[in-house]
Amino acid sequence: HSGTGKTSLVEQLSGEVKSNGGHFITGKFDHLRRAQPYTALINAFKDLCDSILEMGPAMVVKVSLAIKHAVGEQGRVLTDVIPRLTHLIGEQPKVVDANGIEAQN
Repeated sequence: HSGTGKTSLVEQLSGEVKSNGGHFITGKFDHLRRAQPYTALINAFKDLCDSILEMGPAMVVKVSLAIKHAVGEQGRVLTDVIPRLTHLIGEQPKVVDANGIEAQN
C-alpha cells in the first residue's frame, strides 16, 4: 500500500483535530519489532503522555484525575503496557487475579 497517501491523510486529519483543541496520536508499525505486540499503540500513547505532561500543572492534574477515574482499579494493566502513564497516574497497585467466570470474560 505504499504511495497511497496514508501519511498525508493522517497529517491533514491531525491538523484538523489539533486546531479544534484535540489530541491526535499516531503510531507506526515497525517490521523489525513485529515480535513485540502493540508497539505502534504503545508509542502513540507514550507520545500522548509526554504531550499531556508538557501542559500546565492544572491541566496535568485534571487529566490525571480523569484517567484514574476512568481506569479505576485496573490502572496497573495499563501502566504495565504503557510505563510512561505512571508519570501521570503514579504507581498502581497490582490487579487482583480473576478467577472462575471473571477469568472467562
